[in-house]
Amino acid sequence: MNILCICAAGSTRSVAAANALKHRGQNAMAAGWRYNAPEPIGMLSRNWADRILIMYHWQPDFIPQEA
Repeated sequence: MNILCICAAGSTRSVAAANALKHRGQNAMAAGWRYNAPEPIGMLSRNWADRILIMYHWQPDFIPQEA
């Protein structure tokens, strides 16, 4: 399962979550919405991720609702 972990900067919360998931045998990647362009996060969320873990109470427009 591919899990995309997203937080504001992509350097602490999402990285910690991705590392914990990797240690449990999942394929996980961290990203930050402030410092990554919307296009790569949108592409990862639509084409790569089976699940998206948002590390904040926030729903960005570029993450599709069906992902």
